[in-house]
Amino acid sequence: MSLSNDCINGQLRDEVADLRARLDEANETLRAVRSGDVDAVLVQGPQGDQVFTLKGADEPYRVLIEEMNQGAVTLSANGSILYCNRRFAELLKTPIEEIVGLEFSAFVAPSERASFAVLLEAARMGGSATEITLCGGNKSAVPLQLALAPLPAECAASICLVATDISQSRKREEAKDRFLANISHELRTPLNGIIGFAEFLVDGKPGRLNAKQKEYLDDILNSGKHLLLLIGHLLDIAEVGAGKMKWNPEKFSLRKSIEETCAVAKPIGQKRGIHINVAVAPELGDVVLDQKRFQQVLYSLLSNAIKFNRDGGEVGIRAAMHDAHRLKVVVQDTGTGIKTEDLPRLFKEFEQLGPGARHYQGSGLDLLLTRKIVESQGGEIGVESEFGKGSSFTVVLPLAMAEGFDLDL
Repeated sequence: MSLSNDCINGQLRDEVADLRARLDEANETLRAVRSGDVDAVLVQGPQGDQVFTLKGADEPYRVLIEEMNQGAVTLSANGSILYCNRRFAELLKTPIEEIVGLEFSAFVAPSERASFAVLLEAARMGGSATEITLCGGNKSAVPLQLALAPLPAECAASICLVATDISQSRKREEAKDRFLANISHELRTPLNGIIGFAEFLVDGKPGRLNAKQKEYLDDILNSGKHLLLLIGHLLDIAEVGAGKMKWNPEKFSLRKSIEETCAVAKPIGQKRGIHINVAVAPELGDVVLDQKRFQQVLYSLLSNAIKFNRDGGEVGIRAAMHDAHRLKVVVQDTGTGIKTEDLPRLFKEFEQLGPGARHYQGSGLDLLLTRKIVESQGGEIGVESEFGKGSSFTVVLPLAMAEGFDLDL
């Protein structure tokens, strides 16, 4: 029995040694392939011996890259173009030989180069995507959707970039925005007439109206003003979407601006016993922002906090520096709160969330417009909420202190 076990153990050692030899041979083959020491690999199998050339193995992928409908680019770690396919050259209307070797940022529209630098840095860390405008060979603007990701290589890290032409979708969006803007302007004229005549009847003949007539006219006025506000929101959304909203950065006192906005909203809260508390960090004095848009954003969040608050509740506004160049404003309420599963719907069109939301008059566009205004200025908006206990909205905006006045909107 002992002799038999020795034979078995010896056989197993031989088989393990054979497997190790084959593994070493396979690893040596892979090393040779990677280093370029071989041009072909001979594979033995049940169908007989087959020769696979490295060129043949690589060719399908090269054909795929060259024939794909998106532009494909390989960048060095510092952003130089190492390779681009035929489609990318077509998008730029520039010969490939005039593209390879240049910095990719040389083709980026000057106003977007700073944001591309941030995009490139994010790509080095793990990937990023955005819409951007490149300047082609005939100086025409080429709107593209860019996706970047790191491309590990043995010699040096590089970045893979895929560019998708979005000019047609941009044109469709611009046509929709123009239509919306034109319709908004056309609706305003007759609506202003209706409101004007209703106000004339209310103010001009107060003694000749009975209670029912006065009630009807008040309904006409309130409905007309609500429609006018809705049209204004639609027009603002169209302008933001088309990139046509005008920004007017100016120097102003942040505390005074917040207090002015609160004074407008205060009567709404007083009817339900809701108190507004304001806390502004001492170091925040004069800042440079578009004051009109800042107050528009703050009023939207403030009115929302009052609308969905409980009677006798509180609204807190806190303003402080988020970092060296960004302002953070938090609007917190003690209201109904929002369920976690409903949060993704919060900034969408015509959405009102919370118990009895439809009881409140509103277009459902306030928070959507607020998000668009904040993001179009390079800012961020977020919300945290606990159902039944209240919500907290945070806005972060880039700003310049008055001494610098270097804000680029």
